[in-house]
Amino acid sequence: MIEAFSGSQGTILLVIAATSAFAGFGGLLMLRGPRRQEVRVDVDAFVRKAPYHRLHNVVPMKKKL
Repeated sequence: MIEAFSGSQGTILLVIAATSAFAGFGGLLMLRGPRRQEVRVDVDAFVRKAPYHRLHNVVPMKKKL
Protein backbone atom coordinates (compact mmCIF):
# COMPACT_ATOMS: atom_id res chain seq x y z
CA MET A 1 0.00 0.00 0.00
CA ILE A 2 0.92 3.64 -0.30
CA GLU A 3 2.36 5.06 2.87
CA ALA A 4 1.71 8.64 3.88
CA PHE A 5 4.76 10.86 3.62
CA SER A 6 5.70 12.56 6.84
CA GLY A 7 6.90 16.16 7.22
CA SER A 8 10.23 16.56 5.44
CA GLN A 9 9.68 13.69 3.00
CA GLY A 10 6.45 15.26 1.76
CA THR A 11 8.08 18.68 1.44
CA ILE A 12 11.02 17.27 -0.51
CA LEU A 13 8.68 15.33 -2.78
CA LEU A 14 6.59 18.45 -3.41
CA VAL A 15 9.69 20.56 -4.19
CA ILE A 16 11.02 17.93 -6.61
CA ALA A 17 7.63 17.62 -8.35
CA ALA A 18 7.25 21.41 -8.65
CA THR A 19 10.78 21.79 -9.99
CA SER A 20 10.19 19.05 -12.55
CA ALA A 21 6.91 20.64 -13.66
CA PHE A 22 8.58 24.05 -13.92
CA ALA A 23 11.44 22.60 -16.01
CA GLY A 24 9.00 20.75 -18.26
CA PHE A 25 6.92 23.88 -18.82
CA GLY A 26 10.07 25.88 -19.60
CA GLY A 27 11.16 23.24 -22.09
CA LEU A 28 7.81 23.39 -23.87
CA LEU A 29 8.07 27.19 -24.06
CA MET A 30 11.53 26.90 -25.61
CA LEU A 31 10.25 24.49 -28.28
CA ARG A 32 7.46 26.84 -29.29
CA GLY A 33 8.09 28.93 -32.38
CA PRO A 34 8.80 32.65 -32.19
CA ARG A 35 5.89 35.07 -32.12
CA ARG A 36 5.17 37.17 -35.16
CA GLN A 37 5.84 40.80 -34.51
CA GLU A 38 3.34 43.37 -35.66
CA VAL A 39 4.44 45.68 -38.44
CA ARG A 40 4.25 49.18 -37.09
CA VAL A 41 3.46 51.85 -39.67
CA ASP A 42 4.45 55.46 -39.20
CA VAL A 43 1.23 57.14 -40.30
CA ASP A 44 2.78 60.60 -40.65
CA ALA A 45 5.48 59.30 -43.00
CA PHE A 46 2.90 57.31 -44.95
CA VAL A 47 0.74 60.40 -45.48
CA ARG A 48 3.77 62.51 -46.44
CA LYS A 49 4.86 60.00 -49.09
CA ALA A 50 1.37 59.33 -50.48
CA PRO A 51 0.99 59.67 -54.28
CA TYR A 52 -1.52 62.53 -54.28
CA HIS A 53 -0.84 63.24 -57.96
CA ARG A 54 -2.68 60.01 -58.85
CA LEU A 55 -5.91 61.09 -57.18
CA HIS A 56 -6.94 63.69 -59.77
CA ASN A 57 -9.21 61.19 -61.62
CA VAL A 58 -10.63 59.60 -58.46
CA VAL A 59 -11.33 62.41 -56.04
CA PRO A 60 -12.39 65.88 -57.14
CA MET A 61 -9.64 68.23 -56.03
CA LYS A 62 -10.23 71.82 -55.05
CA LYS A 63 -8.27 74.30 -57.08
CA LYS A 64 -5.79 76.37 -55.18
CA LEU A 65 -6.52 80.07 -55.01
